[in-house]
Amino acid sequence: MELGSCLLSLVLLGATSCASPTQSAPRPLGWVVQLAPVAGAPAMGQATIHENGRQWMVMIAIQGLEPNRPHAANVRNGSCSGPVLYPLQALVVNATGYGYSDTDLDATPDGTWWIQVGYPESPPDQWVACGQILAD
Repeated sequence: MELGSCLLSLVLLGATSCASPTQSAPRPLGWVVQLAPVAGAPAMGQATIHENGRQWMVMIAIQGLEPNRPHAANVRNGSCSGPVLYPLQALVVNATGYGYSDTDLDATPDGTWWIQVGYPESPPDQWVACGQILAD
């Protein structure tokens, strides 16, 4: 396949690879992590993790948080209450309880990552919402 037609195929089909069948499949360019609320909490949202140049960006959008109160976010190892691998930017929460955060990380996501949102003063085993990245 000539280069021009291969590039056109990539543009039109998005996920199509011009690699030969003997090459390994390309790795995903990102993940969406559903952030499930702790029992009884109204918080629901998601974290989107995608390549951002040579880094990975973790973007969190969540509703149902306590309005106008800062919320901490972390990448934890192995579970929602596991050790903090990477602290993320604090969520900015507006008067309606919508919170947002984005953080660039110099680390490659894997299946041990859990994205956890909670209050800065809460113990590690208490959170508002959490979810596991399901990486290959």
